[in-house]
Amino acid sequence: MPMKILYDISVLGLAHYHERARTGIYRVVSNVARGILASGEFDLHCFASLGNDAESRAFLAVHPEFSACRASFIASRASEEAPPSRLPLFSGGLFGWKRENKQFAHIRTGVCHSPFFPLPDELLANRRIAKVQTIHDLIPLKMPHLFAFNDDELIQRVLAKLGPETFVICMSEATRTDLLEHKADLDPAKIRVVYSAASDNFYPCKEAAAIQSVREKYGIPVDARYFLSVCTLEPRKNIDHLIRSYVRLVLEEQLGDLYLVLTGTQGWQFDKIFEEVDNAADVRERIVLTGFVPDEDLAPLYSGALAFVYPSLYEGFGLPPLEAMQCGTPVITSNTSSLPEVVADVGILIDPVDGDALCLAMLNMYRDTAMAQELSRKSLARARLFSWDKCVNETIAVYRQALQQVPQRRWF
Repeated sequence: MPMKILYDISVLGLAHYHERARTGIYRVVSNVARGILASGEFDLHCFASLGNDAESRAFLAVHPEFSACRASFIASRASEEAPPSRLPLFSGGLFGWKRENKQFAHIRTGVCHSPFFPLPDELLANRRIAKVQTIHDLIPLKMPHLFAFNDDELIQRVLAKLGPETFVICMSEATRTDLLEHKADLDPAKIRVVYSAASDNFYPCKEAAAIQSVREKYGIPVDARYFLSVCTLEPRKNIDHLIRSYVRLVLEEQLGDLYLVLTGTQGWQFDKIFEEVDNAADVRERIVLTGFVPDEDLAPLYSGALAFVYPSLYEGFGLPPLEAMQCGTPVITSNTSSLPEVVADVGILIDPVDGDALCLAMLNMYRDTAMAQELSRKSLARARLFSWDKCVNETIAVYRQALQQVPQRRWF
């Protein structure tokens, strides 16, 4: 019998209706699920630990590749007690609910993988179920002042449920190091780094018509050169610093054709970003805020950029720089946390709070066409080292190792 994989798709349910939830975590959860199904080796059973069953089922319904998961979806009573429309986005309050319905009572053995939220209490006591938890980052614990929600409570709940038998997948060596520093009682041998990847939606777009169409759609002049940044508008992404540096560069160097394009949905504590935009009176018309951009527009948007600029204060992985690299777009990013693991020496790495360094990096990218072309070539080669096939295969290897440590019993 095929191995049973119990896979939490709460994130996919949230993202089905909430654009703000379509982040890097959403891409990881969806692509790993697709890879597990495509392997043909496993019996995938999806569930929603948040109790957002309706949204999660709706996600499965509109994605044909998940048709096999619809009938086997493991329902929860929480979805009956609270209508999905009332479920708060990433609210820690849901985790206090008690499951009275024995949601997983019929599951005898297999692997339970929680790719974001805490492992279900009901499965923690089942010694025949191998447990795998993904940790994307510990940033809410390291920088709680940058968050508006109770994200620190969420990660604390995740960490509290990590037992000696749990295998942990970290998205980077930086996150693995943070985890071991914060929770020293974990077995380092059970904490594995599995890098994510950029999807096939990101590629070097050579079609001038497609690039021009995207420029027109988002108000970028056809003859403008532009720096691009793609992220949720929140304090950690350091976008207010980027705007100040861009304005300083344009005014000091009198760069009349240079634009700054900021792509992404509004997150939290974004007032400073818009204050900086309003303060940039002399170049305000050259700062373009696109809002959410669908996947089909991203490759032309990346490909048309002079460079991708991402001065994030801290990242658990850093998917946007990898997406840019896969489009052949040169990258300027921070020299902290996981970002050097992703970008290595094919981009310009700077201290994220050093305005002089950021201005100089952008100026060099603007002036030195040969350097930009060389970084573009190297970026494409670097991006090929990351793939969803590799991510899925390494995830499956963790499943197999975790299963070796549970009591043996035939599959049924």
